[in-house]
This record gives sequence, structure tokens and C-alpha cells, in this order.
Amino acid sequence: MGNTIVPRVNHNYAVDAYGTVNSSNVGIWSNWAKYGANQQQWVIKD
Repeated sequence: MGNTIVPRVNHNYAVDAYGTVNSSNVGIWSNWAKYGANQQQWVIKD
């Protein structure tokens, strides 16, 4: 197992990986109009 990437503000959101190699993309649902940049900040959680 490893670390988990979670949004800094709301840890109930989850990321979804698109690809299986280094530098693959990840995605998350986000309502920019409501939450703004707060939902775009990430932390690594052990």
C-alpha cells in the first residue's frame, strides 16, 4: 500500500486514476462555481 491523495478542504472526495504508468492523469469531480480553488488543493495522506 501507499499514500492516498485527498483534497485539502474536503476529504470525502476521491481521485480516479486514468492510466497505469508514471505520469498518468488523475481526475476528481469539482463544482468550481461553488467551491473555487479550495477543492483544487491537494495533500498526501499516510
